[in-house]
Amino acid sequence: MPSSFFPPGTTGPGIWDARQVPIVVAASIDGIGYPLPPGAAYDGWEDVDPNVGFEIGTIESGVAFQWHCAWLVEWDAASDAGDDELATDIEALLEQFWTLPHITLLTDGEGTFREQQTAAAPPGADLNRWFLHSLCD
Repeated sequence: MPSSFFPPGTTGPGIWDARQVPIVVAASIDGIGYPLPPGAAYDGWEDVDPNVGFEIGTIESGVAFQWHCAWLVEWDAASDAGDDELATDIEALLEQFWTLPHITLLTDGEGTFREQQTAAAPPGADLNRWFLHSLCD
């Protein structure tokens, strides 16, 4: 395997260290390609323990989850307010979550992350609502 496979400065094979977190977060945000809802922010990445390493993909997936959860909150608010047009527009945007690179990599070898979440949700549950209440803070 070429030595360039691992990013410079990593503390071990496939590990991001705290110094790299801001760069990885910024690249992950750019990689999503869609903005957060107005007033939402990516948070929790500012005060990372310098002694903690992150497996490559963990930060990237975490950023994608923050994006998804922020839009789920907006979708839920639009639905509660009876703004069906906005809720429908947000639902279309939410579909992009399942195609993000670090989300498509979340597989158990037998199914995609979406298939895993669909199987974990109660039968007939709305996946967006279930995801909002089970995986988002």
